[in-house]
Amino acid sequence: MEKCVLCWDNLPKSETLTGSAWGITGTICKECIEYVGNEGFKETLKPTMSYAYTSQSDWDWTAYQDVWDAPSSSPLTGYTYVACHHHMVPLQFEGLDNTYTVHLTGSSSLSTTPGVVELPTVGVYLDDGWLRGRLATNTTAEVDMSAPASLYVGWPDFGVVEVDMLSEAIEWTLPYLHNKNSIIEIACMGGHGRTGTFVAALMIREGWAVADAMSYIRGGYCDKAIESKVQEDLLTAYSNLLTGVIHETVN
Repeated sequence: MEKCVLCWDNLPKSETLTGSAWGITGTICKECIEYVGNEGFKETLKPTMSYAYTSQSDWDWTAYQDVWDAPSSSPLTGYTYVACHHHMVPLQFEGLDNTYTVHLTGSSSLSTTPGVVELPTVGVYLDDGWLRGRLATNTTAEVDMSAPASLYVGWPDFGVVEVDMLSEAIEWTLPYLHNKNSIIEIACMGGHGRTGTFVAALMIREGWAVADAMSYIRGGYCDKAIESKVQEDLLTAYSNLLTGVIHETVN
């Protein structure tokens, strides 16, 4: 029997294929493939690694390091690069009343040793490919939706969400940020654009200027953070929303 990584049903091997759908790679049942459609499913012949750990003692990715260190090509630019490895990387910043820490992850970098050994107590996941009830750091095990607390935002790669949606997501996160016992994971596929933009927005909410927040994240975390001009513009729009600045269109 094989377990589908999308619906978690156990099915005969003849009823499954190995491939990717909704940003998740592994054994996928034919019923789920039919649901996502042929354009949303990409079959692969090579079995992929299984993420099935639930505690710090299971975090051993040394066997997969050669796979994830291989250079890959960007479908947008065509340039070849060595991928970053962001897995629960702690980023600390000064807020209005305290110093806060968040942990940043790219779901394509789970082969690397995480920056902290604890599993997150709060997850903010900025990709429309994740299914509710999963941690970025644990993509096959079912988790209680209330522990950790999880927010899933359908946010397109290299793109943006509406500024009001960003604001709501930031307000959802704030109580956990202000709770010193929280271990917050913020993640997208690469851990750069959407993740960097969201953290910058958190910093802006805590009193940072837009340019200073972007510079801090790119210097203290990764220079690839906040990948596109529209993401930079979203941060400016969010800052304007907080300060009450409204740009009227002149006909």
